[in-house]
Amino acid sequence: MKFTDIPDSTIYKWQDIIDLVTRLANVRVGLIMRVVDDVIEVLIASNTANNPYSVGDAEHWIDSGLYCETVIKTQTKLLVPNALQSAQWCNNPDLKFGLPSYLGFPIRLPNGQPLGTICVLDDKENHYSADIESLMIKMRDLIEYELQLLEENHRQRLFAQQSLLRRILDGIPTALLCCSLDNTLRTLYLNPCFVNAFGYTQQELPTLEQWFHLMDCVSTENTAYMQSFTALLEQLRRQPGHAVQKEFAMRCQNGRVATVMASMVIIDDLLLTSLIDITDRKQQEMQLQRAYAELNTINAELIRFASTDPLTRVSNRWYFEEEITLQMAHTEQHHEPLSLILLDVDFFKTINDRYGHYTGDQVLIELCRRLKTALPNTERLARWGGEEFIALLPQCDADAAMNIAERMRLKLIAQPFPTVGVVTASFGVAERQLNEPLIAWFKRLDAALYDAKSSGRNCIRLSTLNTV
Repeated sequence: MKFTDIPDSTIYKWQDIIDLVTRLANVRVGLIMRVVDDVIEVLIASNTANNPYSVGDAEHWIDSGLYCETVIKTQTKLLVPNALQSAQWCNNPDLKFGLPSYLGFPIRLPNGQPLGTICVLDDKENHYSADIESLMIKMRDLIEYELQLLEENHRQRLFAQQSLLRRILDGIPTALLCCSLDNTLRTLYLNPCFVNAFGYTQQELPTLEQWFHLMDCVSTENTAYMQSFTALLEQLRRQPGHAVQKEFAMRCQNGRVATVMASMVIIDDLLLTSLIDITDRKQQEMQLQRAYAELNTINAELIRFASTDPLTRVSNRWYFEEEITLQMAHTEQHHEPLSLILLDVDFFKTINDRYGHYTGDQVLIELCRRLKTALPNTERLARWGGEEFIALLPQCDADAAMNIAERMRLKLIAQPFPTVGVVTASFGVAERQLNEPLIAWFKRLDAALYDAKSSGRNCIRLSTLNTV
């Protein structure tokens, strides 16, 4: 217990004591003085007339020349009938108040350390009777007995508080570890939840260092855990009272490696750590991650299936229409050219009729393979329907689109197709005009393709605004 804060009820009792002693001794001043480090202060002052001292008056007592300094140093009674007759007291501050006589006794704490003094002072020579000395000794003993009661009450309250705290900590369903931060780094407490969760007792984890070694069991370097341990302690010491969370792999007493989330905080000279076993949660997270990855793969496959022509593996019409809409908005915003190429395989019905639909399908597959080699972006090619295919050309004006269409035409006729020989196609090209509606643009594109087919096939025709 700290006796810098004495209960008011005790102060009232001591006030009655010092007033009684002062009145019976018939002196000017009665005091109870208290020492706090190198300062002595008035704890109780008698309610007598002309008492120059008030509660709270204080000064440094070492080498002060005060009567009480001698009592505190010698821890014995001091009787000074008349200080004016001795050079020893020439520097005594009490003399400036005209108090040459003094009788004082030491007051000790229950641990034997000095609390201060009980004393009386008078403004005239006074030898103080034996009865007064006996009375002051009894009053001093009464004060020391009161201090013992206070100490015992404090000890009992502290024990009750500690017992309550222990029951609370023992009952918390979270693993707790408390260690000292002195040179020993001793483990001071493990709650039952810690023992049940990880299998270690306080005897098996006597120091913080040994515990921390278990928290880095996945490390392959002997010094890795100590480096991490030292760095973490430094971080905690820089921020006392601030909790730091860290995820560890911890080897349990039965050999199981658990993933734990540790929350650590320094309070005074203690390191308090709570640990939550998140092994199951981490496994569930990993399972969810795998499930999400599988789901993403399935979704990607579904999107690919929904947007791809199953025979030729180029984009289908549904996906291509969506792409055209997006590209139209983009080019309008950035004022960029946008063109389309629409092609139709020449005499494809004849191929199907003569060689069969399987061969016709193989022709379409090979045709798309060759067309994609002529395009800057193969995703811009789509099957528009039957033997018609369309290519979307962002940032391409009519001239650039015509060049690409010519490359596509030449790729088709460069080599004969297996089984059927040379296969040709007719091409229509149209650059979108400013703010031109999609329907009008496609109408011009169809007209250009029709013009190519009417012109003998295996050729390219460019649409203009006059093409209908």
